[in-house]
Amino acid sequence: MSSGTVRASFDGAHCLGGGTDASVYLAEFKNEKVALKVYKKPTLVVSPSTASGHQNPVRSRREDESSTYESLKQKNVMCPFLLSPIEIFEIPEHDGNHMAVVTEYCESNLYSLLVGAEWIHFTPQHKRQIVIELLLAVKQLHEVGIMHRDLKPDNIMFKRHRGTGCLQVKLGDFGYSRQADDAREWTSGVGTATHMAPECLFNFAYGPVPYDFKADVFSLGIIVYACICRCECADMYARMCGSFGF
Repeated sequence: MSSGTVRASFDGAHCLGGGTDASVYLAEFKNEKVALKVYKKPTLVVSPSTASGHQNPVRSRREDESSTYESLKQKNVMCPFLLSPIEIFEIPEHDGNHMAVVTEYCESNLYSLLVGAEWIHFTPQHKRQIVIELLLAVKQLHEVGIMHRDLKPDNIMFKRHRGTGCLQVKLGDFGYSRQADDAREWTSGVGTATHMAPECLFNFAYGPVPYDFKADVFSLGIIVYACICRCECADMYARMCGSFGF
């Protein structure tokens, strides 16, 4: 797929949503629906000083996402529960190159299911399967040395299986992901506060505190709890944060 081909689709595409640093569009490639994520500009993630007093290098979310996808490709990771990239390329603009990531299209995410009416029809077996697929996705990332660092219902997407028609987990949005062989110490307070492990939140309140893969496991616990109780993670987490003095 050339950038010109995708750009033509992008110009007339429907915007599915976006945030401060990227927008996602519905495009088409080889008669298949795809998601086109366009980073508006290099959004920098400024890491606080490490425990040794040295400043961590500045990194952009687009670099982290591109690096993660490239690492998964090099390590031949073929997990069906991880969102698959189709192509990554640059789009020239007047204010600099914008990175575009083309992935398979997912029709919903866990957040929309939890707040919608459809969730009440999910049986315990359905919920169990969602949790199992999510755990397998994160397990695969950790086994190849990648920490997601922004696990939340919004980033857990679903695509219908062609054979069974059942929803299949597709974990995506690797803009905050980090690789274990990265020389920088993990002290950046990145991610979504309502799903962060306490040691990650400490970076905002008390300064740099190192953390590791267990922070992802903590976020998974919050998500599983939300699936079982169908509650707003923010409400539950607000009470817990209060106990830490945040």
